[in-house]
Amino acid sequence: MTGYDGRFDTVLDCALFHCFDAEQRARYAWALRRVTTPGAILHLMCFADGDDDGVPGTLPLTEVQVRAPLQDARWSIVELRRGSVTFRAEPVAALMPDLSIPVDEHGRVRQPIWVVRAVRT
Repeated sequence: MTGYDGRFDTVLDCALFHCFDAEQRARYAWALRRVTTPGAILHLMCFADGDDDGVPGTLPLTEVQVRAPLQDARWSIVELRRGSVTFRAEPVAALMPDLSIPVDEHGRVRQPIWVVRAVRT
């Protein structure tokens, strides 16, 4: 994110954070801090550990794995709660054909997520 220092008041991360390993999540949290203004709001949704109606999360993160890199990068977590997301199973099956996950009668999958709102201090 070179060249964007202090440019953003709001960040929306929907399903990117959980794609990173621990070191990358830490670097990402600091990079988001660098490109935002003081008081900026971060809205983040990522896959969570546990299960949702018996369906385990894909690329799941624990609460600590979400909380720690944000706090270390001096983001103040205002809200961190569990939620769920529902999406069409077909694209997931195309990307990961060996993944066996239950789908509903409409061909959708429900997955547990973390919903985070944080403020840049």
